[in-house]
Amino acid sequence: MPKTGNYVQRDYNSSSTRKSTWSDYNESWKEKRAAAKERASQLRAVANNFTIINSQATQAATSLTFQNQGAAGPYASTTTVMSRINMLI
Repeated sequence: MPKTGNYVQRDYNSSSTRKSTWSDYNESWKEKRAAAKERASQLRAVANNFTIINSQATQAATSLTFQNQGAAGPYASTTTVMSRINMLI
């Protein structure tokens, strides 16, 4: 479009410019939704990894605590000790 001063001279009668349609609008939003879905999926995967790491660290800390009590501490057997560890699957 030619520019004269600070104003753009719009050619409203030109058939050479492509006008946006509802299908263009819908396609654009479809792409944005797909990208947002992918980002959310990646975020869920990272959060899931943190959850797994946290539960494994908690289990290891509990096991280490029981091992360091010496002779299973107040517990009678290793089976009792292991039953106290919260196993999340």
